[in-house]
Amino acid sequence: MASFSQTMPCIFHVLHKIHNTQLVAHSCHSIKLLMDILHLVLDQQARIGDGKNEGDESKETEDDKKRQKRGGKGLSKPKKKEGGPKKISLSVAPRGRKRLTCVVGLKSYDIDLKTAAKFFGTKFACGASVTGDDEIVIQGDVKDDLFDLLPEKWPQIDEDSIDDLGEVKR
Repeated sequence: MASFSQTMPCIFHVLHKIHNTQLVAHSCHSIKLLMDILHLVLDQQARIGDGKNEGDESKETEDDKKRQKRGGKGLSKPKKKEGGPKKISLSVAPRGRKRLTCVVGLKSYDIDLKTAAKFFGTKFACGASVTGDDEIVIQGDVKDDLFDLLPEKWPQIDEDSIDDLGEVKR
């Protein structure tokens, strides 16, 4: 079906025809005129129907739906690291006189980082927080204690899968 803006030229053409022929005054001529208008509008819609209508724009392909059409950030899907060896890396970062212990890789074992950070904070009586996508920062140098604590608390973690990165700048 044609849109209003596409059928308007046809209607204006018919109204111009009515005005020029002065057929509106007679009732039988008015009915004939209305029938002519109807036929002209239907013919116009049929001609427009062969081309692309405005309603066809909503029928997009799968690729068009995935593509970003206007400004702004596109939707980014988080990348999952499937396969490969599961490793946990422990490092210590100096912060003035104090030290921070960074634990990276617990997410690959499906361990909730928030609960793990809370557990580390209560176990070592210090502050612990989730800082990155797969990183927990613990206040203090507790790296040596974590080598024993991680396999004890979470049995799916093997002692051989824990790497010591030593001192690293943050």
